[in-house]
Amino acid sequence: AAERDSWYELDQGLRHVHPYKFTFSSFAKRRWLGRKVVDVLAHEFPQRCDPAALMADLDAGALRLNGQRLQADAVFRDGDELKHDIVRTEPPVPAAPIVLLPCAAAGLLAVCKPA
Repeated sequence: AAERDSWYELDQGLRHVHPYKFTFSSFAKRRWLGRKVVDVLAHEFPQRCDPAALMADLDAGALRLNGQRLQADAVFRDGDELKHDIVRTEPPVPAAPIVLLPCAAAGLLAVCKPA
C-alpha cells in the first residue's frame, strides 16, 4: 500500500494526485499535411497550445517530430510522428471508496466512483 499511496495525498476528504509527466503522441493527419506544426497545434488544440505555452514547450524541447526536437518552421509530411511532453495536473476528487452497485442486467457491473 505504501507504493500506491506515493502518487497521491489525502487532504480534507479529497484525493490530490501529484503532477506527473505524460507524452501525447500522434501521427500526422491528412488535413495537417503541408501545414506548419505549430500552426496545427494552435488551431487543433487551443486549450493546451496557446501561443505562449506553445513557444515555451518548443524552447524547452518538449515537442518532437520523428524523434527530433521540433523546429519552429517544421511542416507536417505524410508519416510524421509528433510527441508532446507535458506535466499533467489533475483536479482533486472525493476520497470516497469505490462501491459496486447491484445491477439487474446479466453480465454488467455498475460502479459508483465519484469524480
